Amino acid sequence: MALVRYNNMVSPSMRSLWNDELLAPFFGRVEPRWSPRVDILEVEGVLQLEVELPGVDKEDVKITFESGVLTVAGERKSAEAKEGTRHFARERLGGEFSRAFRLGTAYDGKKIDATYLNGVLSISIPKRKETLPVTVKIH
Repeated sequence: MALVRYNNMVSPSMRSLWNDELLAPFFGRVEPRWSPRVDILEVEGVLQLEVELPGVDKEDVKITFESGVLTVAGERKSAEAKEGTRHFARERLGGEFSRAFRLGTAYDGKKIDATYLNGVLSISIPKRKETLPVTVKIH
């Protein structure tokens, strides 16, 4: 199984180039987006993804598996600025997010299990039985 990160966001180096004072008048500025961090591991034939989603309600998250691609998408709502409030720093980005992972056909999309606890989305996807390793006994 070849797990390939599937993400269409603009890279940080391209973002800095686009926001350069020389190019911004021609192409516009790229607004920063946030992308949740993900840990991916496989334990005994089960692929596990741990997605950090601080400040996101589980009702605002959607998980889909189609044509071998697992997608986690949703929205983190930004806090509205109140009248008379002055921000000294605003680093917590909000807005829509989407992360997609090409898993291929080795994993069973019909048996996906997901739990959400303390801002961490845990997704488990078992391998299809026909893709599990087989041990052959020699006679």
